[in-house]
Amino acid sequence: MKKLGTALIIAALTVKTVCAAEFTDIKEGMWAEETITRLVEDGVINGYSDGTFKPYKTIKVDEFIKLIMTQKGYNLQKGEKYWASNYINKAVQLGYFEAGDFVNGYKVPIKRNEMASMIIKALNEPFPLDLSKFEGQLGDYRILNEKYKESIIKAYYKGIITGYPDGEFKEDNEATRAEAATMILRMVDPKERKETPDKGFVGRIEDENFKRLNAYPTDAAGSYLNFFEYSQKYGESQLDEKLTLMVDYIYLENNFDFELEQTDYQKKITNFVINPLNIIEANVQMKKKIVGSFETNKNLFYRNKNNELVLRCVVKYKYASLENDKLVELNKEYIRDVEYIFSETESKLLFIRKEYLN
Repeated sequence: MKKLGTALIIAALTVKTVCAAEFTDIKEGMWAEETITRLVEDGVINGYSDGTFKPYKTIKVDEFIKLIMTQKGYNLQKGEKYWASNYINKAVQLGYFEAGDFVNGYKVPIKRNEMASMIIKALNEPFPLDLSKFEGQLGDYRILNEKYKESIIKAYYKGIITGYPDGEFKEDNEATRAEAATMILRMVDPKERKETPDKGFVGRIEDENFKRLNAYPTDAAGSYLNFFEYSQKYGESQLDEKLTLMVDYIYLENNFDFELEQTDYQKKITNFVINPLNIIEANVQMKKKIVGSFETNKNLFYRNKNNELVLRCVVKYKYASLENDKLVELNKEYIRDVEYIFSETESKLLFIRKEYLN
């Protein structure tokens, strides 16, 4: 039987409905407090018998499947041998996932990409035909599992599952009960969704920054193509693909932490340089820790007389750590106008150099 209003069951073991503030482990100001409070007031979320909600407890695959099915209005009986079997079978029947999707079973933590896939398949809403301009907003989009890419970008576009503060989606991360509750609430109530910034392909840029960057001379004495000419000659979709790669590299160069595991960084930067280990080892040796952001725009792209691809941007960055460089002042924000120059090959873009414009 269909349920009225928001429907959500978080735990198999439930007690009487209480206000979120009455849960002993939900403190005032906790980030999901308002979400939990609303669902508690609706009588659809309960906690554990010990008076806790356990918002940071990892949610498992079978538990999330039950959330989806309950939200869709299916009040199913527990299975005789396995409590979630009826929920799983119904979800498979409806096409929310295939029987072989969860090779490690249903009693393990669910990943963010799996949540996105299930949510989108259960969501009965239209989508624009082309969401490619939002792909550049996720810093790790290029390395996402192909199986889940479409669902992830759709869930991101709808504002149901957002990215992390560093701009990545982190598809293999697990999710907590509080995060799952938030996703389900956003799924059923569009007013609760996060607004997805329509940044265009490579982001917004302040007018004064654009005018300044655009005013620098190009090598107009030689032959070159600007954004419009390039898109006319090669097609805008091909240009968008190039710009995505260029933006990815600029982010990588301006964000590095020598204290972190570098495997993922190496995987990403391999697409742009011949010897990525040399760069990583040098950065680690210098104890480099840099945090940066940048602004750019399609119209700051051009192909120069050497047939190289160039993208101009204003870069803002700080060094939290760096040894053996007396020219760098730690924790000072540097703002520079830069041209990043790439060589185009059949299989990839190679970073050649950068030139400071100011």
